[in-house]
Order: sequence, then structure tokens, then C-alpha cells
Amino acid sequence: EQRDLLFPFLIRYGLGSGRELWIETDALYGTARMLGSNGRFSDAGSAPISIGAKVRLESDRPALGVIVRYFPAGGRGSFASDGPAGDLRLAADAESGRWSLATNIGVAFARDQVPVGLAVVSVGYEVTETIGGFGEFAAAVPVRGERSLIFETWRVTNNLQLDAYVGQTLAGPGPRPFLGAGFSYRFR
Repeated sequence: EQRDLLFPFLIRYGLGSGRELWIETDALYGTARMLGSNGRFSDAGSAPISIGAKVRLESDRPALGVIVRYFPAGGRGSFASDGPAGDLRLAADAESGRWSLATNIGVAFARDQVPVGLAVVSVGYEVTETIGGFGEFAAAVPVRGERSLIFETWRVTNNLQLDAYVGQTLAGPGPRPFLGAGFSYRFR
């Protein structure tokens, strides 16, 4: 049995209307595995810090944007990367009352690996102006760790958001199940 705990963070810096600079990571990533009936193995570390950007394209509905991220080699422990990686995605968001639908498709690149197709679909519901939740399904082709997540979000202010989530890797390598908490802060 394996249990994983994630603490991601995302810092966003506004570069004008519809453009953001991102810095993000899984700041702390821990895992515990039961090894037979007598032992327990624990590991902790951090993933590399990535830099990225989101640019909103001129459109009314749905809102369209491009997301690009670069992950240099880095991190600590068994969660460190051997080399650079990145991804490029097209994102679309639509809202209707308290409901929202978000999708993105793209491609991920890593050193010495075949590019991987990415797809994410999220459905959200805004309970109040500051509290909302959403479910998300993410997949990669070829299979790299499809997962399903349930998120709870709390927008403390327009610029600060706290997240809590639970998820399950459905296929491929990855945590089964996992639990996480994180925050996102937007400057400007």
C-alpha cells in the first residue's frame, strides 16, 4: 500500500491584461509505502521549481489561453528530475452561473523521452463567492499516470487561493491514493 502527500504552490505575477508569469512546484512531496507486514518505507523530497506563463487569447466565450511551462533539472530526494522538461497547452474555460467547465490539451516534453499528449477536463461549482469545488480528470497518451481529483478551493481574496484535494491514479505510474494542499498567490 502507498500513501502520498503533496504540498504544491503556484505564484502568479500579472504582466498586464490577460498575461501571467508563473512559478510553481510541489514544494514538498512525501510518500509512505508498506513493505510486507513488518516494514514501512518513507521518502520525502521536492520536485523541481518550474517557470511558466499563461497568455489569454482574444476571445469572448469560451475564454482561450496558452500555457507554457519549463522545468529545469532539480529537486531533492527521489522526486528530483534527471533533466529538463516542459509542456505547452491550449486551455479553454467557460462559465454558466455557478458552474464552470475547463479543458486543456497539449504536449509534454522531457529529455530523452518521446513527447506525451496531455488532456485535462474539470467541472466546477461555486458554492459562495469565495468557496468552490471541482472535479478533474487528467490523462496522458501514451499512459503516464491518468488521475482523477476532487478539489476544494477557497479564494481568501481575489489574489490568494487555498486548495485541498484528494485523488487517485487510475492507470500508469503514480500515487494511489494521494492527498494534497496548496496555495496560489497572484501579484498585481
